[in-house]
Amino acid sequence: MDIVGIKHVKSWLKILLWAVVWFAVLMAGMWGWARWREKKLQISYTEVLYDTTGMRSGDLVFRNGLAGESLVVTSTSNSDYSHVGIAYDSPDGWMVIHAVPGEATKGQPEYMVCEPISVFYNTDRAMAGATARVDCDSATAVAAMKAALKKREDKVIFDNDYNTADTTQIYCSELVWLAYKSQGIDLLDGKETPNVIYPEDIWTSQHVKERKKFDTRKKQLN
Repeated sequence: MDIVGIKHVKSWLKILLWAVVWFAVLMAGMWGWARWREKKLQISYTEVLYDTTGMRSGDLVFRNGLAGESLVVTSTSNSDYSHVGIAYDSPDGWMVIHAVPGEATKGQPEYMVCEPISVFYNTDRAMAGATARVDCDSATAVAAMKAALKKREDKVIFDNDYNTADTTQIYCSELVWLAYKSQGIDLLDGKETPNVIYPEDIWTSQHVKERKKFDTRKKQLN
């Protein structure tokens, strides 16, 4: 075989070698993707089995969220819950009035929210939940709920600085505290107002009773 023939054979061998390498890479990639998809389909989520039986407007609605911020809140406050809102028995069904970050349409202000309780406890937002009742009559509870609803109607935005001293913006626990404080009930039990009020501060208040933790169940994504 002459030199030209040898070079021709070497070129084909090189092409064949690269083809084998790329085929191996492709197969490894497909196998990896298949394993990833299999694991993804096996991932389960937690469903909060909330129950509105016996609930009244003004009741407190707690949840533990899935975002990293939720873990920070529960870890810092040694709590089961990272978020709290106020229940509202509206003509359209049970709603939750609350102040929450990260759920506004992109580019829009983070106004307070009044949304169905089913959305509040949706599986992409909650993995645990509970309700509690402030120790007062129904009229006072409704008045507190209306005070919270008024802030929503006034388009108060979420306080990303969590500055309790600044009531022009508001965060979840602060909203609940201010709503009941407007009715003469201090859910901080007369203690000095902290820089940040956590849901746990509300949950453990001496004015809160009838605490009810909801059951949960695991479900597969598929």
